[in-house]
Amino acid sequence: MQWRLADGRTSSSQRRCSRMPAGSFASPSTNRRSQGERSRSPRLEGILPDGRMTMFPNPRWRADRADACWRALWHAAVVPRASDNGRSVNFLQNALMSPIVHMTTWILGLFCCWLLSSAGVPAQEAQFDIYVLMGQSNMAGRGEITQQYRAQEHPEVYMLNKELEWVRARHPLHFDKPKIAGVGLGLAFGIAMAEADPDKKIGLVPCAVGGTRIAQWKPGAFDETTRTHPYDDAVRRIREAMKHGTVKGILWHQGEGDRKSAAAYLPQLIELIGRLRTVTQNDKLPFVAGELGRYMKSHEHFNTVIADLPARTSNTAVVSSEGLTHTGDGTHFDSDSLHELGKRYAQAMARLLNEPVPE
Repeated sequence: MQWRLADGRTSSSQRRCSRMPAGSFASPSTNRRSQGERSRSPRLEGILPDGRMTMFPNPRWRADRADACWRALWHAAVVPRASDNGRSVNFLQNALMSPIVHMTTWILGLFCCWLLSSAGVPAQEAQFDIYVLMGQSNMAGRGEITQQYRAQEHPEVYMLNKELEWVRARHPLHFDKPKIAGVGLGLAFGIAMAEADPDKKIGLVPCAVGGTRIAQWKPGAFDETTRTHPYDDAVRRIREAMKHGTVKGILWHQGEGDRKSAAAYLPQLIELIGRLRTVTQNDKLPFVAGELGRYMKSHEHFNTVIADLPARTSNTAVVSSEGLTHTGDGTHFDSDSLHELGKRYAQAMARLLNEPVPE
């Protein structure tokens, strides 16, 4: 079989293919052109035994299944088969002569079309509604990962992992302290947002660092325990995430380390919100904070202070911790409470965005 490039140029691969007998079909892998040549001339021309020309497309599919289906359909439909009288007859012409083969071909075509439609877009190339998770341990999550929560996931909810890769979101989302990281509120939040609008892909960006005070969420600040720069690291992750979507909001839960100096807390939080809105280039970026657990009397004053946030800064909200319980240490919400808290964050965020409110 003779081959030449679609634009008429010659190449070593052409010479190799031209020595093949007429009626054979060369594999695309025999074409050793460079990537640049392949992009300029994505097709090869072949001469069939009866002298007709045919084009072999070289589609650059992103999904392996789609590529396999295309090649299977092409070879089934176009590769010439010899008839009884020695002439080259197209397989589709044979199919028209045989009702059984004709029906089989249609079934194969429908099946391959289904595979093509189900070949998903890789997560790295999806466009997400991005939500950033920031704060300390109750945002990072210290709930026990039971079998119920180990299996929790949603096909449209992803997370940016430590290696800056988009992966399916599962507990634990955070990696600040791997030995104790557990169920957090972020996954329940993401699932609630995805279920409220099935057409969207949700991208979660975990940035919380357990044990940090708000002073450590400033540019250049360092956390000795985790050997990290919480704010600087968060900004780096946010900017990476923005390559794959739009930051829709910030989730913040922090304050256990600042409850004794609550009077100075709100100005620092408002300053942080302003910096994040600058980073995301959205001066109205929604920001949702949460109360500390009401199960501790020492949290009451802090909760009173943070309740003033919506009155001091536009497009912000504070979710209640009413009725939630702790793990037994008096500080950290348990798994079921974090799951409920995540849904409360989703409801508050949806209202700020004027989007459907999750149930």
